[in-house]
Amino acid sequence: DNKGLIPRLFDALFERITATGRQSDYKVEVSYMEIYNEKVHDLLDPKGCKQTLKVREHNILGPYVDGLSTLAVSSYEVFA
Repeated sequence: DNKGLIPRLFDALFERITATGRQSDYKVEVSYMEIYNEKVHDLLDPKGCKQTLKVREHNILGPYVDGLSTLAVSSYEVFA
């Protein structure tokens, strides 16, 4: 089984969440972007457009990508 980095990360994350039982509630959200030739593209954009996104700086939270999609997931299969 030659899983890549992202599937292995998801497996480990959700195994750990499952191991904690019902003691805590978790919400897992993912974003997926490509940086190529100094341009940022949203790989989860539901419209499928390849517009270039801007990297911004928040004075408290730090850098972020303006307009990057976020998807709530409960397993890797939902994300794949």
